[in-house]
Amino acid sequence: MRMPPVSPFFTLGSSLAWFLSAAVLGASPQVSSTYRFREPAETEYLGLDELTRAASSSGAEWITAQRVGGGTVELGRRVVVGVEPGTDVSPILMGRGFGRVKVADGGLEIWEGTDAASAAECAMELATMPGVRTACPVMRRDWVLHSGFLTRPKDPLYTRQWHLENRLPNGRPRGIDLNVRAAWPVTRGEGVVVGVADNGVEITHPDLSARMIGQPHFNFSTATASALSTAAGDHGTAVSGLIGATAENNRGISGVAPGVGMASMVIFANNTAGQERIVPDDALADAFRYQNDTIAVQNHSWGIGSSQQYGEDPLSDAAIEAAVTTGRGGLGTVFVRSAGNGRETYFNANDDGFAADPRVITVGAIRMDGKAAAFSDPGACLLVAAPSGDPKADGTEDPTSPNLVTTDRRSALGYNPTSGDGGDYGSGLTGFAGTSASAPVITGAVALVLAARPQLGYRDVQQILVLSGRHWDLTDRDLTTNGAGLRVSHNVGFGVPDCGLAVQLAKRWVSRPSTQRVVVTRRPALTIPNDTCRLVIEGTPLLPSTFRSIRILPGMGFYPDGGTTAAPLVWVGRGNTNFPTSVAGGVALIAEGVNTFSDKIARAVKAGAVAAVIYRNAGDTQIDVMDGTSYAAVPAVQMGQTSGETLVRIIGSKTNYTARIASTPAVVSFGVTNDLSCERVGVHLKTTHSSRGDLRITLVSPSGTRSVLQNLNDDVTPGPTDWTYWTTHHYFERTRGTWRLEVSDLREGDSGTVTLAELLVDGVPIEDTDGDGLDDAWETRWLGGLQQGPTDDPGQHGLQLVREQFLEGSPMEAGHLFPRTFGFYDGGYARLTFPTVVGWGYRLEYANELDGVPAVYTNSPGRIGEIEMMVPIEGRDERWYRVVPTPP
Repeated sequence: MRMPPVSPFFTLGSSLAWFLSAAVLGASPQVSSTYRFREPAETEYLGLDELTRAASSSGAEWITAQRVGGGTVELGRRVVVGVEPGTDVSPILMGRGFGRVKVADGGLEIWEGTDAASAAECAMELATMPGVRTACPVMRRDWVLHSGFLTRPKDPLYTRQWHLENRLPNGRPRGIDLNVRAAWPVTRGEGVVVGVADNGVEITHPDLSARMIGQPHFNFSTATASALSTAAGDHGTAVSGLIGATAENNRGISGVAPGVGMASMVIFANNTAGQERIVPDDALADAFRYQNDTIAVQNHSWGIGSSQQYGEDPLSDAAIEAAVTTGRGGLGTVFVRSAGNGRETYFNANDDGFAADPRVITVGAIRMDGKAAAFSDPGACLLVAAPSGDPKADGTEDPTSPNLVTTDRRSALGYNPTSGDGGDYGSGLTGFAGTSASAPVITGAVALVLAARPQLGYRDVQQILVLSGRHWDLTDRDLTTNGAGLRVSHNVGFGVPDCGLAVQLAKRWVSRPSTQRVVVTRRPALTIPNDTCRLVIEGTPLLPSTFRSIRILPGMGFYPDGGTTAAPLVWVGRGNTNFPTSVAGGVALIAEGVNTFSDKIARAVKAGAVAAVIYRNAGDTQIDVMDGTSYAAVPAVQMGQTSGETLVRIIGSKTNYTARIASTPAVVSFGVTNDLSCERVGVHLKTTHSSRGDLRITLVSPSGTRSVLQNLNDDVTPGPTDWTYWTTHHYFERTRGTWRLEVSDLREGDSGTVTLAELLVDGVPIEDTDGDGLDDAWETRWLGGLQQGPTDDPGQHGLQLVREQFLEGSPMEAGHLFPRTFGFYDGGYARLTFPTVVGWGYRLEYANELDGVPAVYTNSPGRIGEIEMMVPIEGRDERWYRVVPTPP
């Protein structure tokens, strides 16, 4: 399994203030040691001395530069220029020997010079001029594919594709899947073309060729109509199989949308040094808007691979805007992107400008047991999640969450080195994992939705996925219910879409009106209190002042932004055995060592503790974020060794002291007076803080839903200097009221202020006098008043009103989407389906005679959409069945 490297690569914006004196136009280009551009944010790169001089003297097409803060880029001989109306820099460019080669989206132009050094110098000069908003070279940036493969002999085929169908032998659900068999009777993706933006696809693969014939393949590295790159094409071939491998051809596997068309779009290729790199900015921008009236969906299983913040380059940003505005005849290209695989190294999808983009669908990874995968990047920008393998820490396959079976390059060319037909597929250790596997699963689901209703806009598709999502891990401490009644988390977004439900919603969907953006700007010059994460100890006799408020750092999981209630502090030693009963309802104080942090916390949870405090066994006062604690069920924090050992000596086995977690954030409030049906929400933030990774940044809506925009990480560069965070968590909430931005500094030593905070709320205008997120006119028309809420299901159709409001017809109409059905399932079982109401219970009873005494066969709780019950077909028996609903 290939996971992205930890080292940072590309950034958009320097953290240093700078100023340039006017250069003499027409002078001979000089080799700079520092390059300063506008992208349009101010950016800074360092030349690599001898390498740069050598490349410049030879008139090289590319020179390498160092990004301030770490990582490298390659600067090309083309320059991207954007100016304000009335500004003309063409005489300057032509005077320097540059020729205009292209007019790009967003009012940008691309000019080409003779070599990379002169292009960099010219871009620097232009960047200092009034009226120039963008001036930077076209660059090659070190982005990486989000993927994961391990090696072990594979076992094929559909029965191992648990992400499509995950059932016990009796047909009952065993766990998470996409429920594709409920969608396939409606469509298998016919008529939809997907672009696989990757490192190439082996289009002659016997399970892919039927999907690839006649499609507009293109290699953006060589500018040729080719489906493979100079790299292997192994990653793209695996991605393609999950999207649309041909079904029912007596070979291999089935894709999620086995009737779809697929085009290979090569955007990763080997450079002259043999390294796999993404294509330059201008070629990548061409890919984003490529054949956008033919290609309806693009899959992008790659990202930045860093805990630092990297924005979209200006060409790509403008091209994506053009694609979602003009693609599919104005309905918009649908972009699907993997979230990333760096959770354990503090990566967050909101720090990747491409993943955080509100115009795309960002996908996390989820295990077979329904929990978020250990590697999957969290983020408020995640929309949904999809299955993926989740290998063990030692790199071996985890049988409780096996890798996904998919197509592999034929024979021994791909990840599976087996010769002959056995090497055509990857499974087991050669199967697919990482969010690279999750994204194409959702791309396939999008193809099913668009095939069922081609008239859907790209925002319609996003919202159908939101409303068809299901959560399988209800113990996730991060999981919350937003103000519209929808469950959402930073780990898996709105959950895993049910393809059957998504297709049914698509068939009845009313296309959404255009959005309105409300912007509220604050320039507070607000000091961020430094090092405020504290464990407050109270009790008698009074402790010394240094032990009443002790420095701590939270783990990687749930953090109580509002603080915790004081609870008894109980010392339990190293926590590698069962805890005493006195821990129940208390805060467990635990020494580091012997067992892992996660095991100590799990034991504390099992004993009933409400929080865990672990102190170090080395380093005196040093504290760190505890690895492996992403999914802790209670707040877990670390304190220094000296504090912990001294505290233990003072309190011993006493239980007359309480502890609580507290912090003091800087708070910026925004008043919104508009009633919108909320969609995406952004926060544009500028600070002077000297270490971005020290900050936790959250946004609280008027409904009380908290979005974590940034968590603690290892980025030591200043910031955020100029970044826009996006969140999906407030979908369909009310927007009117006070929004609250909280910025907390949780580490010592660095400080700063908030200089700009801007709230961006996107939504559809409605009248919402009762504040439930439902449009008053719709409620009055169909329900006769405003008495119902978004989670009610008055028609008992299996759909709450938060979903019904976007469908054609009355929510009280008989029949509706989910009729009662009886059919036959594989293996001698009958399948009963019917709509249910969340919170109700449903009992399936049977009798051998029509008027016989019934016996209970099974019980099941209600859920969104339809429910199914499987019963065996007994040839010698005649049985009568009935479903008995029980209200809450």
